[in-house]
Amino acid sequence: MKTEHSSDQGPALATPLRAVLPGLGLDLGGIFCAPLWGGRLRLTLSLGRKLWIPLTMRPLLVKGPWGTGLLDAAVGDPDPLRWRKFSVEPPHPPLEEQVRAFGITPEDVDFLFLSHFHFDHAGGALKGGRPRFPRAEILVHREEWEEALAVDRAGGLARRVARAYPPGRIRLLSEGGELFPGFHVLPAPGHTGGLMVVRLAGTREEGWFTSDLLPVARSFRLQRDAHSDEDPDRALRHRKQVGAAMAARCSLAFLYHDPRSWVARVLAPAERAGVAGIACLGRS
Repeated sequence: MKTEHSSDQGPALATPLRAVLPGLGLDLGGIFCAPLWGGRLRLTLSLGRKLWIPLTMRPLLVKGPWGTGLLDAAVGDPDPLRWRKFSVEPPHPPLEEQVRAFGITPEDVDFLFLSHFHFDHAGGALKGGRPRFPRAEILVHREEWEEALAVDRAGGLARRVARAYPPGRIRLLSEGGELFPGFHVLPAPGHTGGLMVVRLAGTREEGWFTSDLLPVARSFRLQRDAHSDEDPDRALRHRKQVGAAMAARCSLAFLYHDPRSWVARVLAPAERAGVAGIACLGRS
C-alpha cells in the first residue's frame, strides 16, 4: 500500500474517452477492463501527529481473446490482526458474485495475476482456504513468490495459496514480456522484491495496471516513499520509468487504491522534472 491519500483533479481531458461501457467498464479495443469493488482499508501514519489515509481496493477484471482474468484480488479470508490494524471493510458482494454482473461465472475466470503478496492484493485468491475461482491459474513473479514464502509474508499467505492450488496452477514468471497478445508484464521491484505491473495494449487504447507502484493519482508526483516501499530508491526508479512510458503514450492508469477515481489518463510530463500530469476520469 502507498501513503498518498488524495487524488489531484488534474487538467480537463482534451478528448472524450471512447467506448465507455455500462457498469463501469472500458473496451481498449479487443480487451475489456472493469473495476471490481474490493472494499476499503485505512493506513495510519505517525508523522509528528497521526494521519489516517483512506484507501480502496479495486481488482481489475480483464477479458480478451486469451480468456478472462483478475488483476489482484483484494482481501480474502478474515485476518483479524491485519483487518483490525488497517480497519478493513471487505468487499460486498464478494468478487465471485460481482463478476456475474458481466456475464461471467466464477468458473469462467482463467487466471489471477497477483502483482505482489501483500494481504490486500493477494488475499482474495482464497475463500475458506480454497481457490475463490475454481479453475483459475495463479500468475506471480518467481522472486515475489519465493520471497513471500521465505519471510512468511502476510501471515503465511503464500503457503496457504500453495496448499490450496495444485502446483500446475501456480505459474511463476521470471521475466517481463508479452504473456498473451496485448497482455504485457513488467517487473517493477522496490515496493516488494518481485512486484510486477501489467500493460494492456488494445487496438484503440493502452492501459496500465500499476498496483502499488503507482496506486493513486498523487503517485504520479513520482516521489520516494520510505513509509511503504521495502527499497524506496529502487521503487522510485521504476516509478519514474513506468510513469514516463505511460506519459509518452497518454496511457490510461487503473488506480488500485485511489478513493476517488478508478481510472485516469496520464498526460505528457509537466515542466517540473519528474512529475507526470494526470486527468482523473472514472469516479467512484
